[in-house]
Amino acid sequence: MKIDGKLFLEIASVLVLAGGLFLVAFQVNQATSITKAEVGAESTSRWRAVDGTRQSEIFATVLAKSYEDPAALTLAEMIELDAYYMGVIDQMSSAYSMGNSGFRDGPIEDNFSQAALTYFGNAYAKAWWKQYKTVLEVGEESRFITLFDVAVAAAGDSRNLDSYLAIKKELAR
Repeated sequence: MKIDGKLFLEIASVLVLAGGLFLVAFQVNQATSITKAEVGAESTSRWRAVDGTRQSEIFATVLAKSYEDPAALTLAEMIELDAYYMGVIDQMSSAYSMGNSGFRDGPIEDNFSQAALTYFGNAYAKAWWKQYKTVLEVGEESRFITLFDVAVAAAGDSRNLDSYLAIKKELAR
């Protein structure tokens, strides 16, 4: 059976076009994977910057005071803590936005829970969040607020201090 030259060209064109579309789909998938990896790396870098503030001896003293005796904080210390907690909220807001855009995998509630346990497991942070979230209520952040409220409420008022005391207890053995 002899194949018509026109039919052969049409079949070849379809195959080349399908191959090209497959290549484009592969490249889009690869670019998406690279973008997700970059977003993850950038997020980690920003978290390290937030955590880096705790490494300052002066700030570590302020943070410890907020765990041990929050009512004794001076206004200047509260302002310093304000910037720290705003950094945490900025990170969580960014994670929330990335999750809504499809750039983060897994349930955002897990990220909120981890952040709340790490940063908001103390009475001062909870009081700060109660005041600060009113700023967010002006925007379109109601779901973010609701999810983070649940995570903060579950963190406990002395979780941060209790963690450090447990480490000291473990070391005393």
